[in-house]
Amino acid sequence: MDENLTGAARPINIGKLELLMVPLADIDIAEINNWLRAEYVRSAISAIDDNTPDKLANRIIEVAQKSAANLTMFTEQGIRMLTDIAGISRIIWQCSRKHNPNVTHADIKAAMLSAGGTAIREYNRAFGELNRLPATLKRGNKGKGNQSKKVQRGRKKRQR
Repeated sequence: MDENLTGAARPINIGKLELLMVPLADIDIAEINNWLRAEYVRSAISAIDDNTPDKLANRIIEVAQKSAANLTMFTEQGIRMLTDIAGISRIIWQCSRKHNPNVTHADIKAAMLSAGGTAIREYNRAFGELNRLPATLKRGNKGKGNQSKKVQRGRKKRQR
């Protein structure tokens, strides 16, 4: 069986943190989406200071909440939010918390900040390994997927 289909844990080392990551599950994606929405609203609220009139402050919060409602990790804004240290560390935490329950999002973020650029390269490596396409789905397979030779021959006969 192709090891890329098993969901097996893969190691990632960020500074002094040694973690095991697994692919994101549906619940992880939902939690990341909720985190993105909360961060979006939190960011808007942080832009409000003591000199902001109440009416304007309420409008800023209202618009932020409406905008955040459609925000996911697959939208343009969501993707942008996941490319900074907070977003990348959130993905690592979601992927690693099953095997590393005592490590927090803040721990991973701090490790990434202290490790610098090597942390991003390590994340790219580990995430790439977790999400590698199985050989049967890679380009150059001419759309055959994992069909048996018998099915492929039958398809060729029908095309003639």
